[in-house]
Amino acid sequence: MSFKNFDTGFRICKDGCQHKNFFEIGEHLRTFQNRTWSDIDSHHDRDHAIAVNLLKPQAIERLQEIHQDDIDVLWSFHFSGLQRLWGIRELNMVKVLWWDPDHQVYETKKKHT
Repeated sequence: MSFKNFDTGFRICKDGCQHKNFFEIGEHLRTFQNRTWSDIDSHHDRDHAIAVNLLKPQAIERLQEIHQDDIDVLWSFHFSGLQRLWGIRELNMVKVLWWDPDHQVYETKKKHT
């Protein structure tokens, strides 16, 4: 994973992104260094690609603002609860883009509704 493109200007969380679980996040990120793309793809219920046109409008607008609107899909990596990390896959690397602690970038449909 690369944090070169990490967009700290896009704060799309309910409490202003004042979460205190940074060490939990770091520990989870560390597990990614041992995962292959075939492993990630096989657990697509947790971590998967999502078409950009399915994102919430403010996320699409932000991609335009940061000149990343030529991308067709972003990868969503599930942490605990609602927490997601969003990135751009480039070959075997993910360029981390956003931290989404409240699942605000993409709206999922509730099961059985």
